[in-house]
Amino acid sequence: MFRKSYLVLAAAITLILAMGPAYATPGLSLGSNASYNLTGKLLANQSCNSSPSAYAGQACGGTTTPPPLNVTLNGAGSTFVYPLLTAIDSSYTSINPSVRINYQGVGSGTGISDLEDKLVDFGASDAPLTGSQTVALSFVSTPLTIPDTVGAVAVAYNLPGIRKGLYLNANVTAEIFQGNITNWNDARIVALNPGITLPPNPIMIVHRSDSSGTTFVFSGYCTSSPFWKLGQSKTITWPTSAIGAVGNQGVAAVIQGTTYTVGYVELDYALSASPPMTYAFMLNVAQGTYIEPTLASSALAASTISNLPVGDGNWTLVNLLNSPAAGAYPIVSFSYIMVYRELNAYGSTMTQDRAFALVQFLSYVIHQGQDQAAPLNYVPLPANVVANGDATIKSITYDGQPPTEVSLPPPPSPPPTPMSLEVDLSGMVGWNVEGLSNSVVNLLVSHQVSVSIPVGLASFTPLKESGNFEQSINLSTRG
Repeated sequence: MFRKSYLVLAAAITLILAMGPAYATPGLSLGSNASYNLTGKLLANQSCNSSPSAYAGQACGGTTTPPPLNVTLNGAGSTFVYPLLTAIDSSYTSINPSVRINYQGVGSGTGISDLEDKLVDFGASDAPLTGSQTVALSFVSTPLTIPDTVGAVAVAYNLPGIRKGLYLNANVTAEIFQGNITNWNDARIVALNPGITLPPNPIMIVHRSDSSGTTFVFSGYCTSSPFWKLGQSKTITWPTSAIGAVGNQGVAAVIQGTTYTVGYVELDYALSASPPMTYAFMLNVAQGTYIEPTLASSALAASTISNLPVGDGNWTLVNLLNSPAAGAYPIVSFSYIMVYRELNAYGSTMTQDRAFALVQFLSYVIHQGQDQAAPLNYVPLPANVVANGDATIKSITYDGQPPTEVSLPPPPSPPPTPMSLEVDLSGMVGWNVEGLSNSVVNLLVSHQVSVSIPVGLASFTPLKESGNFEQSINLSTRG
């Protein structure tokens, strides 16, 4: 909303003065069509308001082009992608202020449940839809999957005196997190890290307590070890001594605040923490080298992805874990947005405007929104993944057709609002004047003049917003 004040006068206002002898002023002579220069100041401003429910500029000499209507889109799910989606949301609303994005990082499992219950317009998950989830969502409408970014999961730890770069592989990681390696100086950890003196303290495992796509990705990595017995899931039955925390931010906070802990967090949470968290370099099995989790090493894991399924296809076979690419970090995954194909499934809560806004936002996420990825240590989507997402977004319908923007007729014009100004007509005593498109202008002159002018006339043009003004007008006598 903005507020602007205008002092408006006709470019040339002809005032027809009816003069009576009782009101004549000595020394004042008005010739026919005499021109006078008036100076003065604005007393009360006409306020020009623009809001999403009113057309910009109407009643202030502006255009009548309607801006988009106010829409709030609701989303929920992954905390893995929360920093990125938050940045994209802010960027989007800065250029589309009539659309607000309300995204809640409540965990991937809750995001999909909320989508099933039609509580949100989109869900977000780091785990693709399972067969049972697809069936459940299909009772509402066909669910669609759209990759929104690529991110890494870091194995973070808090060991006094030990910097980042502890070497770990899938076997040792699996044994730590299912409670079979219980002390930091266990021989299997020491063997991977010659020259580092590890403490004898017990290892304290920190894990997600909510249904989590990050847990799904991390446990998926652990399944590459034959020692891992806990499976791949958004929820894992962890050792009873382990510490649970909600969200990536919760796990990061526990690790940061508790010595001798180890846990798994999305990379940006590790790098953006203050101070930055320490984390392990993980073994790239195909190359036999330990890789630091970085934007570059994560991007290498996504560089060779191909043969993606269609939007309503089976995404469970898409896997970026343990990429054989040289320099690729092994714990990398897509994160996804899930939406319904036919948006009428929401019933009366979904409108043409809302459907159009959702489609436009989703397109922004996979295009311009990717500019927000690298600064937050996410990998921008490769071109072939963007093309896949485009095709999926184009399949979304409202009432059987691609959503389009609704153009409503302009609202009725507001009634004219008077404004006042002061001008100096020294020596004039009193005049009654009329004119100005049949609108009455009351002029009372006693060294100063107070004029009430109806606004909104097509002939008016802005003069000044406030302060002093100077304007020439034509005066003519009526004799």
